[in-house]
Amino acid sequence: MAYVNLLFVELSLAPTLILVSSLVQQRWGQRIGGLIVGLPLTSLPLLMLLSLAHGARFSAAAADSSLEASVAQALLIWVYVAVARRAGLVASLVASVGAFGVAVAVLYATPRWSPLLSLGVGVAALFGALRWWPRANVARRATGGSAAQASSLIRLRYRLAIRMVIAALFAAILTGISGILGSQLSGLVSAFPVLTFVMGALTHREGGEIEVSDFLYGVTRGSFAVVTSLFTLAVTLPSGNLVKAFGLATLAAVATQVLSSVSRGSRSANPVIVEA
Repeated sequence: MAYVNLLFVELSLAPTLILVSSLVQQRWGQRIGGLIVGLPLTSLPLLMLLSLAHGARFSAAAADSSLEASVAQALLIWVYVAVARRAGLVASLVASVGAFGVAVAVLYATPRWSPLLSLGVGVAALFGALRWWPRANVARRATGGSAAQASSLIRLRYRLAIRMVIAALFAAILTGISGILGSQLSGLVSAFPVLTFVMGALTHREGGEIEVSDFLYGVTRGSFAVVTSLFTLAVTLPSGNLVKAFGLATLAAVATQVLSSVSRGSRSANPVIVEA
C-alpha cells in the first residue's frame, strides 16, 4: 500500500510542480521559477519509490548513478541554451537530448565513481556551466511572451493543463521503466530532468530565447541542491534507515539552497548575458 501511495504521489507531483512553477514564473519571473524546478522535488520521491520497491541498497546505487548523471544534466541545459542562440526550438531539443544521451552512455560504460568523486564532478560541471553560460542573441527574442500576456484566462488555463499532462506522462514512463533497468541504469535514466525539459521547451516556445536562457540559468543554480541531496542519499541509504537518509537529504537540499541564495546576492541581478 505504501508503494502504491508513493507511486500516486510521484505521478501527481510532476504536474503539480509544473502548475506551481508556471504561476511563479508569471508572478516573479523566469529565474525564480527556474530555481523551483531545479530543486530535488521529483528525484527524492522517485528514489524513495525505488527504495520501497527494491530495497535501500538498490536505491543507494541509483542515487549514486543519478549523482554521476548531474554532469549529463548540466550538459543538457548548457547545450540547449547554446543551440538556442543559433537555431530554433526543435534543434535545441534534439541537440540537448542527444548530449544527455551521449553523456549517459559514456557514464554507463565507465567504471562507477565514488560518491565523493561524483559530488566533486557534479559541482564542477554546474559551476562550469554558469561560468561559461552561452550569450543570448537579443535579435532572436520571440514575441510569444507578449502574446501570452495578452491571452485570456481560459487560454492560460489551457496551456497550464497541457504542461501538466506532458509532465505526468514523462513521470509515468520514467517511473515504469526504472525498476527493470538495474540500479545503475535506473539512476542514470531517472536523472533525466523532466520538469526542466518540459518547462524549458514551453518557456522557449512562448517567451523566446532570452526567457528560456533566464529560466534555465535559474534551474542550474537550483541544481546544487539536487547534487548535495543525492550525495547524502548515496552515503546514508546503505544503512537501511530510510527515514534518516531522506530526512538528511532534504535538510542538505534546503541548506544548500539557502547558502546559494545568500551568496548569490546582487550578482544574480541579470544572469542572462546578451549578445550585442
